[in-house]
Amino acid sequence: MILKPLPRFIKKLEFVVRRDRAGLSKKMYPRYDLTLASNSMFILAAQKMNMVGTAHYNITTEWDNMDKSTPGYLGKVRADIAGLEYNIFGVGENPSTGYPEQMIREQLGAVYYVKCELAE
Repeated sequence: MILKPLPRFIKKLEFVVRRDRAGLSKKMYPRYDLTLASNSMFILAAQKMNMVGTAHYNITTEWDNMDKSTPGYLGKVRADIAGLEYNIFGVGENPSTGYPEQMIREQLGAVYYVKCELAE
């Protein structure tokens, strides 16, 4: 569903994001579930991964498995050290690991936050 465009007659979809911090491991590594608001149908999940340094979230379409080796794995979101820049990567290997070019992950997007001087 999430990889296909919406039919023209559907003007909007509403979603709900739920953060799950239940259990000891999810306190430090929360999981986020995206569901349709109308019927709570599961769309995708993201979970903060155990990494040293910056925040890193795996994104998958599978309810019960966040592993990179599953068919539902879509990619990851990784933050910079300040949490102001987030890069979105697809499936594939890190470019610095020496894999052939066709196996290297693609950067799909980026989000940048700018400090608003008026908010202070």
